[in-house]
Amino acid sequence: MPPMRPYTSCLRSLCSIATALALALLTQPLAAAELKLAATHTLEDSGLLKTLIPAFEAASGVKVRLAIGGTGQVIKQIGRAHV
Repeated sequence: MPPMRPYTSCLRSLCSIATALALALLTQPLAAAELKLAATHTLEDSGLLKTLIPAFEAASGVKVRLAIGGTGQVIKQIGRAHV
């Protein structure tokens, strides 16, 4: 298998974020004024959320409440339906 290129990793992250936002929207009531989103430190450090969240909020009118944590913490939050 060839080595992963940097843009491939970035593209995978963008796809993961887009999927998470889409799934979150589908599971929230249609009139939700707030969306709870859990993400890892790595994703936050990449700077993608600083770009995508304001654009999403502007387009949808839905406020995003972000919970940042380690992978284990994020998985636990999802399992408990906290996000």
